[in-house]
Amino acid sequence: MNFYSVPEGKGQKVYIDSSWIKGEDEDSCFFIMSQYENSPVRIVRRQLCEYLIDLGYEIITDKKRVSEDTFFFSPLIDEKNIDDYITKKNKLIEESLLKENITSPTTISIPEDNFPVINKFPIVLKNINLDGGVEKFIIRNAMQLEKVKKIYEEGQQYDYNCIKQELINEYGPGVEVHEDGTTNVGLIYPIVDYKKLFHKDFKIQQYIETPTNYNTSLRVLVTSSGGILVSSLKYSKPSTKSTRKPFYPIESLLCDETTPFYIDTESIVSNQAIGGQGILIGKQEYTEEEKEILKMHEISFDIPLQIKNAAISLAKNCRKEIGAITGVDFIYDKNQKRWYYLEQQEYPMLISYAEKYGKEYSLDFKDFNKYHRIVDIEARLKSLNGYMKNKEQKETDVKDNQKINKKK
Repeated sequence: MNFYSVPEGKGQKVYIDSSWIKGEDEDSCFFIMSQYENSPVRIVRRQLCEYLIDLGYEIITDKKRVSEDTFFFSPLIDEKNIDDYITKKNKLIEESLLKENITSPTTISIPEDNFPVINKFPIVLKNINLDGGVEKFIIRNAMQLEKVKKIYEEGQQYDYNCIKQELINEYGPGVEVHEDGTTNVGLIYPIVDYKKLFHKDFKIQQYIETPTNYNTSLRVLVTSSGGILVSSLKYSKPSTKSTRKPFYPIESLLCDETTPFYIDTESIVSNQAIGGQGILIGKQEYTEEEKEILKMHEISFDIPLQIKNAAISLAKNCRKEIGAITGVDFIYDKNQKRWYYLEQQEYPMLISYAEKYGKEYSLDFKDFNKYHRIVDIEARLKSLNGYMKNKEQKETDVKDNQKINKKK
């Protein structure tokens, strides 16, 4: 494979997580064939490492060997202390954004022992650990919130009753289902602790009213070396819903009309993964509708300087925790006339990147592996390229300063 060209490594350390090289993200997500040593993902990633080694880079997978000079191709995540990793990353993100006077919408956690009292609507209930618009709900009134609270308090018993009834229908009376999900018929079912799930994965956030009749957000794809690869304004109709069958526990209960927890709520997401559209910032021509949408977000040919600086600061300060690239999302409050930070993804979708640089890309299940993974590698190599150029420039500046000082 022909990889994106980068300078000679000269011994530069590049950290790449061993599970990424092995394609274990594929094993756990989409592709049965990736379990084999010669799956397309594993072949390409091994070729990538060989490519970098041939250029004089030192590939390291041992977390203990990283240093301040290491380039982080993938995030450095301590799975054994994942809570500490998340806490540190979020603190660095907050500090980076505050330098540019960017904050997040007001956000509260959900305690494990008591569901919070909410009196002001609408609000957003969001799973902070899922991307692609999954498990993000707008709650417009107390009745809808009561359904959410009911899952928090009664969801575990509801799951238990459903499982037991299903087994009785299959095996007849006498079926027993234990608290750990084991049964007396040899089957095991996961019993979700909803209080713990809400506490660990969900936040309640201030609802931001955006301009136009669309759901909108601004995605900035930025490198840890301080370069912005692409930015685009995402927009979709509020009625847009994913055609994907509900899979995760909360969405399975809230979005299924057959459950007692069902709420009829519109989508609040704007990303293209669920059918939204994107306006590439800086392209040559816009439709009249695109011009109007951008104008109402106070965007002209380029993204606002405040957003640009905030995204770059975030990526550079969190390069160890985030890796070579990150997608940073912002939302514009039409009432306050200001931007808020929403979230970031270490492994973002690259639809806008592919559009800007003329790369083949598809979200279709059968093509995702083929196109997304290749484009992702190219974007990370561009980040490495920028890092090496910055490093070379710093070395040149040091030499120039030394020459000046000698003359003095």
